[in-house]
Amino acid sequence: MKSQKTKKTTTQNTYELLLIIDPEKKENEVMKAVKKLIEDFGFSIKSEDIWGLRTLAYIIKKKNQGRYVVFYLETQSTQKVVELKKELRMNESIMRFVLVKGK
Repeated sequence: MKSQKTKKTTTQNTYELLLIIDPEKKENEVMKAVKKLIEDFGFSIKSEDIWGLRTLAYIIKKKNQGRYVVFYLETQSTQKVVELKKELRMNESIMRFVLVKGK
C-alpha cells in the first residue's frame, strides 16, 4: 500500500496597520524604520496608504496633530503579530497604532 501524503496549505493572514506618527519627526526616516521592522518580523507589505497630516480628536503626547499611514500586510505566522505590536509600542516616533486582522 502506498502511504498518502496530505498537502499542507499555507494560508496568508492579512492585517491592516494604522499608524499615527509624531509630526515633529522626519517622515522618511520613520517610514523606513517601520517598513524594515515589519519586514524583519516576516510580514510582507502589500500596499500602503499615506493619509498625511491630520488634526487629532484629542491630544496625544501633548500634540494635536499626527501623520496617518495605513499598511496592508500579509503573514503566515500569527505569533509574529504579538512581537510586532511590542516593537511598535517601544518606538517613540509612533504616537498610536492599531493592528487588526483583515478579511
